Amino acid sequence: MIAEQKTAEQKLTSEKAQLKKLETKKQEEKVAQAKAAKAQAAKEKAAKEKAAKDAATAVAKQSHGVDHSNSGNAYEWGQCTWYVKTVAPWVGTYWGNGCQWGASASADGYRVDSTPEVGAVAVFAVGQNGANAQYGHVGYVEAVNGDGTFTFSQGGLGFANPAGPN
Repeated sequence: MIAEQKTAEQKLTSEKAQLKKLETKKQEEKVAQAKAAKAQAAKEKAAKEKAAKDAATAVAKQSHGVDHSNSGNAYEWGQCTWYVKTVAPWVGTYWGNGCQWGASASADGYRVDSTPEVGAVAVFAVGQNGANAQYGHVGYVEAVNGDGTFTFSQGGLGFANPAGPN
């Protein structure tokens, strides 16, 4: 009877040890899955950023304008123009205030029209859709929807993150 009890206790101890190993292995798998998901998210973010940069380059090449990518950023930090120049380095080093960018881009050889395109600059006239009543506004086109509407990012002192994106 005592021998049987000892055998049963040993078997129970062995089963508990196996269960603990399984739980540890399961926890390790969860950690590995979380790391893999984080790595995948970082990879997707990098791919999205590269796609946006490639789109901006394609817009610059497609519209046959002067590429100012190596000219730096002369716009004042915290202005919408500064933000857009950072995400679309091909834009002019000084195209003026946001409301002047359409004319400046056209003069620099870029195609300027009212058709939104990923990687393009959205120019808002003075007061248009809430743009500044004196300077206008610019944003960077991030996505174009099937119905012709678009999503853009922007910067400026009137936003939570003046350096963008907002």
